[in-house]
Amino acid sequence: MEQAGANIKTRNHKGANMKPGKILLFAVSAAAGMFAQAADLVRDSMAQCTVVIKQDAPPPVRFGAQELAKYLKKITGADLRIIGRKDRKSGSVFIGTLADAELVKQAKLSPESLREDGFAVVSDGRDIYVIGQNPRGALYGCYHLLKKYGGIRWLVPGDDEEYFQKKTAVAVPEGTEIQNPYLKIRKTVANELTAYRWLARNNMLGQARVGQFVNRKTGKRTPNADWLDELAVTGAAYGGHVMTYLMADRSWKKEPLQALFKSHPEYFPLIGGERRPLTGGLSPNPCVSDPGLLDLLAENLYKETRGEYGSQHYIILGNNDTPVWCECEKCRALDDPAMEGTKGARSDRYWYMVTEVAKRVWKKDPAVMIAGWAYQDFWYPPTKVKIDPRIAVMISYNHQCWRHSITDPVCSVNAELRKIMRMWKKTGHPLVYNRDEIGAYDGGGSPGFYYLPSEKVLFDNFKAYKDLGFAGSSFCVNSPFPATLKFLRKTNPYYGKNLFWYAMWQICYLSSLSMWDPDFDFEKEYETINSLYYGKAWEGGFKEFRKNLTKYFTETPGCMGWGLGAPLGRCLDQAGSEEKLLALLENAITAAKSDPDPRVLKHVLRDKEIFLATWIKARREYLANFRELNVYRRTAPIRIDGVLDEPDWKNADVVANFKPGGMTKKTAKVQQSYVRVTYDTDTLYIAVECMEPQPEKIVAGKTVQRDDKGWAALGNSVELFYNYPDMAEKYYHLAVNSNGQILDAKHGPGFRDAAFNSSAKIATRVLKDRWVLEIAIPASEIGMKCYVGSTWKLNVARQRKITDPQAPSGIFAEASSCSNGAFHGVQNFVNIKFADKRVSGQRQNASASSWNNPDFNDAVPDSKRSRHDRFKNHKGWQFIDEKELVPAAWRISADAEGSYKLESEGNYYIRLSKGYITQYFIPHGKGKLKISFQVRGRGSFLLWTCSYQNKKERKAVGYDILKTTQKYQKWKLTPEWKTYHFETAAAGVPTERVAVRFSVHRDSVLELDNVYISPVVE
Repeated sequence: MEQAGANIKTRNHKGANMKPGKILLFAVSAAAGMFAQAADLVRDSMAQCTVVIKQDAPPPVRFGAQELAKYLKKITGADLRIIGRKDRKSGSVFIGTLADAELVKQAKLSPESLREDGFAVVSDGRDIYVIGQNPRGALYGCYHLLKKYGGIRWLVPGDDEEYFQKKTAVAVPEGTEIQNPYLKIRKTVANELTAYRWLARNNMLGQARVGQFVNRKTGKRTPNADWLDELAVTGAAYGGHVMTYLMADRSWKKEPLQALFKSHPEYFPLIGGERRPLTGGLSPNPCVSDPGLLDLLAENLYKETRGEYGSQHYIILGNNDTPVWCECEKCRALDDPAMEGTKGARSDRYWYMVTEVAKRVWKKDPAVMIAGWAYQDFWYPPTKVKIDPRIAVMISYNHQCWRHSITDPVCSVNAELRKIMRMWKKTGHPLVYNRDEIGAYDGGGSPGFYYLPSEKVLFDNFKAYKDLGFAGSSFCVNSPFPATLKFLRKTNPYYGKNLFWYAMWQICYLSSLSMWDPDFDFEKEYETINSLYYGKAWEGGFKEFRKNLTKYFTETPGCMGWGLGAPLGRCLDQAGSEEKLLALLENAITAAKSDPDPRVLKHVLRDKEIFLATWIKARREYLANFRELNVYRRTAPIRIDGVLDEPDWKNADVVANFKPGGMTKKTAKVQQSYVRVTYDTDTLYIAVECMEPQPEKIVAGKTVQRDDKGWAALGNSVELFYNYPDMAEKYYHLAVNSNGQILDAKHGPGFRDAAFNSSAKIATRVLKDRWVLEIAIPASEIGMKCYVGSTWKLNVARQRKITDPQAPSGIFAEASSCSNGAFHGVQNFVNIKFADKRVSGQRQNASASSWNNPDFNDAVPDSKRSRHDRFKNHKGWQFIDEKELVPAAWRISADAEGSYKLESEGNYYIRLSKGYITQYFIPHGKGKLKISFQVRGRGSFLLWTCSYQNKKERKAVGYDILKTTQKYQKWKLTPEWKTYHFETAAAGVPTERVAVRFSVHRDSVLELDNVYISPVVE
């Protein structure tokens, strides 16, 4: 707050208790006639004071004095001396802690005003006092002087990333400034000196393992130990997934575990009726109900914490990295049966272990700092165990979404995290903090792994932490040094280049500010730091690049986080987004080349490298693997006006990747188009955005005869091809030009009915960089309503026509389609699957459709399937080439013999000579199901269907068969392809799935393709 009439500034968070009486008295005195003046550090590039510290000052205080003198010289050129007592000839900067009572008295500072790690800066117009609540706080205070009055910022680790402007004077106004941290826990997993320096300079906690201070073999201090002490880095024993480590006498060696298993098998987990040995951190969790095991864990944890650096911060006493636990009766008795099947199933068992081990350790040393985590199947608080308030709790919710803030009501993933947070808040436990896993090496879906612009999300999160009961964050990001990581040289996305921090440096820097003070001006600071880091490139293109990157990221449907499976490639679904971002990057590079600071070009080129390795690569993979389009049910009215601003268009998945077709060369780079589809029972809605850099040159008829004579006048247009399974190889064909003129017909092999006139509602708009088609097609004219669970076929093609004086006809023509350049032919079309709504929760990329890969054309490498479902497990299966491709979504029987055949480019079918192939259809209620399929071959085959549902027991594996739903039919095979139909029904019971199984009879060969299922609503 600021008091009128006085130069008193206080900044306190989480109850830092200033005494308002003293503030008020000082304010009144100032208002009565005391004129404020500044204490000069430097004037006219000459030192005006000395830095005073005690001879026995702690290392962080001593280092703070050195950093203050070092950087004031860099900024102003002035040399400030560091001495042991006041020089009466000049002003002084006194640096110390609350432990120096005399210094506190001189500064007229109330000790109660400072919380842990807090500091005060007091200026009386001549002398300056920097007083920390502890040595770390004093170090923070020195950096605060440099940042606030010297104007320096350390944006990323490394001395070459410090930013300041030369000055001739630096002064501190008269008054008192109190700063206390908003969050108690403000740490990362930084692991080398450069990063530790950055942490200290930005008010973060540096934490290291004992081995970084002391060589465990020799007992000698490491070369970096003094540096770490100066940076106020604390040490502690090894923590995390440590059950096996502590059992193996504080090692990962096999021999101690083998010996322990022989002498005390009861310590080891009972799995399937047998005690199982442990081999590492992924092994099942031991028998934590055994008092002997708890004694052993405590004894080895106690030994691990011996020495000066053994327990200076919290040590996570974590389970092995698996949800597999001992099955003995005593262990199971620790669990709360009411929590079985929830995220609190093992909470009581885990926290019983932590508290019991802690009790044993504290009997020998009450100062050991122990923490546990809420993780895997024990995210919820325990219901029976009371956790000792001295134990810290870290919430390790790996799935946290980085597209939405924790408090965003639309986010289904963070809703669960918010629930967990509030449950812990209700316990009243004094120290609960979050593990913000923003950039771990294995953090697929995280900001550092995917170059996600989530800085505002983190800002909003930290602002909400107090209300959610959180006291801190374990910010999971590793140092950007060393520049290469050999153990990741074969790993996506950076292949050994250590770019994780640089991929989210704005998040790291701005979050360090949030953890200290959540009320800073985000927008102002965001603009400032990016202007510094990107120099001329910021206004030269990178600002717009970052703005659009954030727009595309935040507007993409669904959630993004570790383990959610949401495809990064979908973030570039907005029309022209990829091209726009790449162009802006090139503009930024051009601007960077004219910046006198050589770091600017390096930064922009590095960001481009990261963008190409993440977003662009992911986009290529997303398009290459695209086979089927999920179409979600309309949730709000859609106005057919050519403006795609309705929420259902924004939520829709997109078909893109148009390729040359017709007379256009296969190597041509065609203008891209983007297709969205939604539906209700009675209407199919399609929107197409056609990128057009020269819309003024478009050639399109304004009045077109509505039959096949109108093609010559139609010009620049989009063609739509669509059918439903009963139409077999027939389909509807609509062509609409950019003026809204239409040609329409029914079409098929050797068949075209141009007399068909669609009653679809159509709107088109020509914009400055594209033209848009929006159309609503009545299901009544198609002959089939749009039902959830159905699969139809769609193709969208484009005839681009613009004036070109150099072309023989005066018109440039370019043909393309979303079906690999093909126009006609049902076998070429894209499957569109009518789904109810997008999948939410922790499986964002799970299929929302009822039926997948009906035409067998979604080919995936067998090695990418679950190892239990791989076709190579079956000796009779023959792969046609070294790619070992198999059809996605389908499974074969153990005795299956056959192959996956390619009839034409991209067109596959199944051949079976033994066994069966099956897939499950997910119904949306009770009713008839119509199955259509194509077969050929010799002999005979059987189609069998039957419903299954989940077992009633929560943990039971497999499904119960509903025998009364079984139906089957036998057919004889012919050498030519034939289409057959079969009706079955869904029972309408919860968790139902309908098995659809094709079996080939003895001495027969079945060739199968195009298996479609349609609900029949009567």
